[in-house]
Amino acid sequence: MKLSELMNGITPSVRFSGFVTADDMVLAIDTAISQDSPVEDYAVVQTGISGIDPSIKSETKDNQYIRAGRSSTKTGTQRKFKVSGDMYIGDEAQDFMLSHRMKYGTGQTVIVNYVFFNMLTGKGEKGKATVAVNSDGSGNSGENAGIDIELLKSGDAPEEFSYSLSSVSTRLASVTGLALSPEFDPKITSYEAETSNSSDTITATAEDSENAKVAVLLDGKEQSDAITWSVGTNIVVIVVTNGEAAPTSYTIKVTKS
Repeated sequence: MKLSELMNGITPSVRFSGFVTADDMVLAIDTAISQDSPVEDYAVVQTGISGIDPSIKSETKDNQYIRAGRSSTKTGTQRKFKVSGDMYIGDEAQDFMLSHRMKYGTGQTVIVNYVFFNMLTGKGEKGKATVAVNSDGSGNSGENAGIDIELLKSGDAPEEFSYSLSSVSTRLASVTGLALSPEFDPKITSYEAETSNSSDTITATAEDSENAKVAVLLDGKEQSDAITWSVGTNIVVIVVTNGEAAPTSYTIKVTKS
């Protein structure tokens, strides 16, 4: 399950007050080899998992000073997640962590990006962790095969993270039907195009194709079929909405010759 799927319909609130259960805490990892996925595409560590058991261990150094005696200085913090449960083949997070590459890899090859946060408030952390597989099928006859995996902080301390509606994608993945200038880029929202056709069909696909809605408008009217052009300048606006997140609008200035 992707993080965007888990959080669909859930709106964290920084004003939340009350008890928190272990089920309210979310651990999700980037399963892409390139480790450059947007946070909403991270895989949630959940299916078949009975415990994540996050822990923080402070590292200290003791010094003895004249007349002052012993003094302890904190030198670092080690974050660890101990993931345990039953093996489930077909789950994105488990399949990734239990892959041959992760079980026998070393160094940078087994470091993943992760987020860990409270789904009620959206507050947590984002960092990097080394994946260490300790068991990949333990148990007795007739029992589910057990797993034991540790994720240990790697490199710099995690940064503060807040999952909010801004984490939900309202961007387009592609626009076809016209030759755009500049070439389409999800981060660029203004384009120009020329056409000699009386009409063209514009197809716009959202990054979050499952949850986002896309509307193609000409002169403020939504278009469901091929767009009929007027000679001269036509302004097309493509609006992407996704739940309560702020919508994103793309504008295309189409010149019909």
